[in-house]
Amino acid sequence: MAARAPSEIYAIQAYSKKLNKVKQELDEDALTRKQHTTDVRQAKMKAESLASRLNAQKHKGATDWTARYPLQPYRPSGIIRASQIISGSN
Repeated sequence: MAARAPSEIYAIQAYSKKLNKVKQELDEDALTRKQHTTDVRQAKMKAESLASRLNAQKHKGATDWTARYPLQPYRPSGIIRASQIISGSN
C-alpha cells in the first residue's frame, strides 16, 4: 500500500526585516525522494541552515536573515482554492 501524502507540510524560509523580504528554499528531500518536511524539528533545522547561509553570504546586502518555517497546506498540483487565499500576495 502506498504511503499517504501529508495534508500539511512546513515551508523552509528565511526573513530579512531590513529588506522586508522572504526567501523560500525548495526542499531537496521533497524533490528527490518525495519526502516532505512534516516534522517541526527538521523544519526548524533546515530553516536555520538557510538563514545562516544567507547571512554568511550577505545575500542582497542583509545580515539579519532569520529562520521561518510556517505550516502550510500540501498542494501537489499547485492549485490554490479560493478558501485558502488569505491575502492578495498568494
